[in-house]
Amino acid sequence: ALDSEDAQHLCKKIVEFGPRLTDLSLQFASGGYDVVRPLLGSRNCSLTALRKLTFTDYSSAEEDLPLAITVFRNTPSLTEVYFHVRRWTLLRSGYWSMPWNQLTTLTICGRMTIYDFCSIFFQCTQLRAAHLTRIDVEYHRRLDADDWDEPHVTTFPQLTELTLQFCGSEEEDHPDISFRDAIDMLELPQIQALRLAGDPVHSQPFMEPVRPWVATLHVLCLWDVQVKSESLLDLLYKCASLEHLALSLRDADTAPLLRALCSNTGNKDPSRAKPLRRLTTLILGYYPCFYVRKEEEFERAYTELGCAFSDFIAIWIKDSLRAQPFVSATLLVCDFRGRAMDILVNDMFNLVRSRLDALAEEIDAARKCQLVTMTLTEYAELSRLLGLHNYEEGPSF
Repeated sequence: ALDSEDAQHLCKKIVEFGPRLTDLSLQFASGGYDVVRPLLGSRNCSLTALRKLTFTDYSSAEEDLPLAITVFRNTPSLTEVYFHVRRWTLLRSGYWSMPWNQLTTLTICGRMTIYDFCSIFFQCTQLRAAHLTRIDVEYHRRLDADDWDEPHVTTFPQLTELTLQFCGSEEEDHPDISFRDAIDMLELPQIQALRLAGDPVHSQPFMEPVRPWVATLHVLCLWDVQVKSESLLDLLYKCASLEHLALSLRDADTAPLLRALCSNTGNKDPSRAKPLRRLTTLILGYYPCFYVRKEEEFERAYTELGCAFSDFIAIWIKDSLRAQPFVSATLLVCDFRGRAMDILVNDMFNLVRSRLDALAEEIDAARKCQLVTMTLTEYAELSRLLGLHNYEEGPSF
């Protein structure tokens, strides 16, 4: 940690070498910004060559006075911005003077209100990749949002990769905008990778009806979102180029969904032919507590899931019309209600393995699914598997 004198010296050097800086990383381990306020609020510091900015706040303080940050106002070369912050006050859009409309990469890992998300994100129309986590749809009740401008339908012509992770509970008295409203206002003609996530407690509603631009998707991750089975099937039928799929749904039971995906083999109607012909990777998250209400029903539920999962893999591997080989399938079960549940889960895993072993004798080894993984896990591990926390290098899936 720098003392006051060293910090002042560093700020002077940033100003001195400003015209030559191409990459600037500011990291704060405490809540004290008094020393750097003159730098952050400067209007005279020349940062004309700056291309990449990383702003990281490691402090544990819950609140701080908003910073009026104007030093990045005139940065004509800036295209990449990474925020890793804990406090929502640091992301209040009105306090950042930033050339949002020229950014091509934006990552925000930290708590922000849905108002500030809309105020910032809808200015960034030149983005090619965006990853924003911890957008709090509930925090509006603590803020005065009367002076904000509600966004309108906006086209992001170059955006190919988008990750949005929302948290909090939407209520009927939400005054202006919801998660679904925000998604419905996006036009993404070039989108290839879309990841939408809720949190372990509150799932978020997905867009309905399905937008035409989903046809360009190669990667789709829907984690803790609310979507009915019919709407999800409609979505997947329209994703003709989809290669990687990750699903963890609160309103659509996994076993019936898998059976529905397999049910249209041989359908002569092109619009209802079996979807996911290009799928190579599948990740399924299963929370039985959302679908099973009685203890005596868990064994049946796990057996149904095991059969549906193995049938899905079998049909996909044997599909002679597949454009690409099916590479890996992962089933993540989140259930921690005691040893009896562990036994049921292990029984299901053994059922899947035995069915796949039988399948291996029927097909050419070259067409086998290379990796089938089944894990009893927790939500934090699911999130890490999907890369929902660290986006500076981009998510892994």
